[in-house]
Amino acid sequence: MLAFCLRIYLAGLLVYAAIHKINHPKESAGILAGHELLPYRAVNLTAISLPWLELISNFFLATDIFVQSATLFVTLLLFLFTGALAISLLTGASAACGCFSPVGDEVSGKTILRGIFWMLLCIHILKYDKYLHLDKKTLLSEFGVDRT
Repeated sequence: MLAFCLRIYLAGLLVYAAIHKINHPKESAGILAGHELLPYRAVNLTAISLPWLELISNFFLATDIFVQSATLFVTLLLFLFTGALAISLLTGASAACGCFSPVGDEVSGKTILRGIFWMLLCIHILKYDKYLHLDKKTLLSEFGVDRT
């Protein structure tokens, strides 16, 4: 039950972050460019497409559809984001975190620890979430193919 609650908490939080980035693509692109980790030509495409991937994966996480796949994808995204923030912090790139707003949240050890904490929540969800498991019902099961 704890894993289910953590899943809803994490999905809600990350859906909120994704919606902010979707609503402010110009600011998101500026933050991505400020980290100096992507080629300049990839910044706009990443700023537009990545928040939609976040939104969809966290929607699946919240609605108990493909939970394990969604959790693995969210964990991968958190790993990439946290790693990018750590690299930016180490190289001294002056950029905001960009998680929830384009201003005010500078990259710091606190933002790195927050990302690590969220990854640990994902690991807990992967290991212990057995609440509804609608993800066991797949397209293959609709055609009589059993995954077990």
